Amino acid sequence: MQTRYGFEGNCFAACLASLLEIPLEDVPSQGPAAAGEWALLQDWLSTRGLTMVAWPAGTTFMVPRGWAIAGTRPPEFADLRNELGQKLGHAVVVHDGGIAHDPHPFDDPGPIVEWIALAALDAAKIGTR
Repeated sequence: MQTRYGFEGNCFAACLASLLEIPLEDVPSQGPAAAGEWALLQDWLSTRGLTMVAWPAGTTFMVPRGWAIAGTRPPEFADLRNELGQKLGHAVVVHDGGIAHDPHPFDDPGPIVEWIALAALDAAKIGTR
């Protein structure tokens, strides 16, 4: 479960911790309002031989299979933006496109607006780190 909320929230880090089966404290996170959050997490994942790939939700043939993360837009986040003017949202763990785990007890996590999947940087090295 996430431990910080709002502009300093760590729901995305909580989703990564769930997918990687590691403690939340092991995932670096500055919160979604930080402009460098994506780069920070990509650098950290690269040390584990992984990268994140994101694409907008919208068509069913583009729904990721297996475990992934979905970005949602809860109603209470409708007008929130980070320092770059990007809309803020929430993150949930999904399995085959359906919400499997919400790290925050929202009554309504809102619609899924993007998918984020983890991919191996070098498939030959999976499980060797």
